[in-house]
Amino acid sequence: MTITTNRIMTLEEYLNYDDGTDTRYELVNGELVEMPSESDLNNAKANMIL
Repeated sequence: MTITTNRIMTLEEYLNYDDGTDTRYELVNGELVEMPSESDLNNAKANMIL
């Protein structure tokens, strides 16, 4: 999911961005892109380490 804005977001704006949710975003070419949740395989590996 890409969050659309009317203009390109700067790095400073991205670092200060807070939409009030726990959703993680990455900045790609000035646009916010929602990061997917971790895969089941990754979660299983993390649980084996703990």
